[in-house]
Amino acid sequence: KLYLNLEDESKSVVGNCVFDIGQCLTCFYLVFKKTHKAFEALDQTRNCLKTLHFNELYLKCRLTRAGILLYHKKDLYKAKEEADKACNDFSIKKMKDYQAEGLLLKALILKEIFLSSQRSLEVSVEFIEKCFLDSVQRFKEHNQYEARLGKARALMGLCDWRLFTKKLGSSFKEDINEALKIFREKNLRGLEIRALQMLGEYNLEMGNLIEAEKLWNVARNRAKKYKDRKAEQETNDKLEFLFDKIRQKNQNLILVLRAFSLVEIENGEVYEPENICNFFSNFRENLSRVLMKEQKLINIHFDIATENKIKSYLSEGCRVLHISSYSNKRECLVLEKEDSSSLVLNSEEIVQLLGDGLRKHGVDLIVFATPQSFELGQYVFEESLVPNVVCFDYKDYLTSPYLTQVQILIEKTLGKFCDEFYKHLIKGKSLGEAWSIAKDVSDYFALENKVVFEHIPHRKGNYQGKGPVLLGDAKSALFSDEEVGILSSQARLQSGSLFDTSKPKPPTNIKKRENAFVGRKCVMYKAVSALKHRKILHVNGVKGIGKSSLLKRVGYFLNAHN
Repeated sequence: KLYLNLEDESKSVVGNCVFDIGQCLTCFYLVFKKTHKAFEALDQTRNCLKTLHFNELYLKCRLTRAGILLYHKKDLYKAKEEADKACNDFSIKKMKDYQAEGLLLKALILKEIFLSSQRSLEVSVEFIEKCFLDSVQRFKEHNQYEARLGKARALMGLCDWRLFTKKLGSSFKEDINEALKIFREKNLRGLEIRALQMLGEYNLEMGNLIEAEKLWNVARNRAKKYKDRKAEQETNDKLEFLFDKIRQKNQNLILVLRAFSLVEIENGEVYEPENICNFFSNFRENLSRVLMKEQKLINIHFDIATENKIKSYLSEGCRVLHISSYSNKRECLVLEKEDSSSLVLNSEEIVQLLGDGLRKHGVDLIVFATPQSFELGQYVFEESLVPNVVCFDYKDYLTSPYLTQVQILIEKTLGKFCDEFYKHLIKGKSLGEAWSIAKDVSDYFALENKVVFEHIPHRKGNYQGKGPVLLGDAKSALFSDEEVGILSSQARLQSGSLFDTSKPKPPTNIKKRENAFVGRKCVMYKAVSALKHRKILHVNGVKGIGKSSLLKRVGYFLNAHN
């Protein structure tokens, strides 16, 4: 009675409130996966609206019901029936905005029916595209500001279908860019990320690999900013697939593999490696910064140095193979096992691993970036017939009572050499010229920090030994202007750009730690091993003993190892 005495405008407000509350209740139950309760709330809303003679709002509830059935992918034919009825009713009542929504929902339902393995209804690709196009057209005819979002969603659905069918059409790029613009205006972050992903997929289909990489990196950065872990991981998977394609096309590849295992296992005993600390240097950032400045078509790939990965990458081919590791035994190299423990290989085993196909697969240079790799490098150079080898001879520095500081400085000196060496190598200088310049820079760096070496008998450069050693043709230039530029047109880099094809790291909020971390590797190994078999790890210890630091290191290690 109270309702009947209200004015028409007030009645309209009541009807909209009933509809909105019903929609909220339905969504609330859906969030908690109580589908039957959601349908009950929706039915109560429909009955109430029917009693109060709000026929238009009553019809809108049909779309909600069809949407729920689509969301759960249950009874898709019932969902199609509801959408068809709603579309017909909206057409009769000339409700163009909801008719457009109904057509869009119908197209999405037909798409799911088409994709389902058991379908009794014959649905053609062309008919589904027509439904999407009809929806876009109806939103355009509505010609109101609110309808722009509906149009953007319809364009996105249309483009997604065209990507699936591989029938992109001439208007694809224009359509998805228009949708992307509207999503940004409306601050719809999830839809914005998805539109960027689709734009990247379009460029991938068209062969524009570099543009696809840029768009997916933008999408990943957006997902990181908005803390959308699912979208970030989806984009990472797309980037990994793209990088594999580019790496296979581009032979101008610098492959950088690092092995810093947590423990060594011998006769069932677990103990820390003889290198006391695992200092996380900025070699990757420095090398990327150096190469970004040069106008050469080069790509770079970073990964963990395991036996299987070396075999796999060599079969694909690269120009430079760089292995960073440690070893306190001459003529040996330490790689990582899958469980992050050490795999110690002698010179003969290294040559066998690398195989006699190094030159066949296009490897022109091997760099053994470990302080005592001279004997190993010499043996590999003589036995594997690789044209050029760079190795290092920092002898007997491990006798120092200040081992950690010395090791950090040696790694920094070695990293400084590599930065300068690759910088001048990419510029087109010969191996001998690049090596000579880099050696002078690293010698000067060590001289500036000579206080750490004052207790060590030394020659020039404040270290005992030969330092960086070049074996091979000092006059050859690996990346001269004539040699570089062999990328196919599909993978061509823009002038002055560097392409990092490394596997993207999973989503994380753990930042890199620059300070050394000493004496906790066995505990880290236990934690890493435990987390491979269970989801929860409890660490107990007195205040200030280093629980947080340990777990940050474990988190970073797991993330770096994917």
